[in-house]
Amino acid sequence: MKFAKKISDCDFSDEPVQCNKEGKVEMPADLSKYCTIYRELAELVGETATQKIWKNFSGLTVTFPQRMYSREYTRKFIAENMGTMSPATMAHVLDLSDRRVHQIIRELKSQEKEEQP
Repeated sequence: MKFAKKISDCDFSDEPVQCNKEGKVEMPADLSKYCTIYRELAELVGETATQKIWKNFSGLTVTFPQRMYSREYTRKFIAENMGTMSPATMAHVLDLSDRRVHQIIRELKSQEKEEQP
């Protein structure tokens, strides 16, 4: 299976999205010039960022994994917060199921026992 790869040389940090007092993105009145996906994107991140995304990724299919955080970060977060946060709270923060958080906690505790002499 071949994968297309396109690396962006564009710096998105030079033109931050402008927000109004309510924290909403300030948008020009007429976004109807864009097709649906770009209109939605412009509403989320602003017109300038949308144009940069289009310039660097047009023609490619981009999918975003459901998992936001890496497995390493997830395990580290749970290990650091086991004593202070409930598993349900950690599950909510990490967008995992309670069952998965409990499973990782068991794995971490088991790993801890194995490392002790």
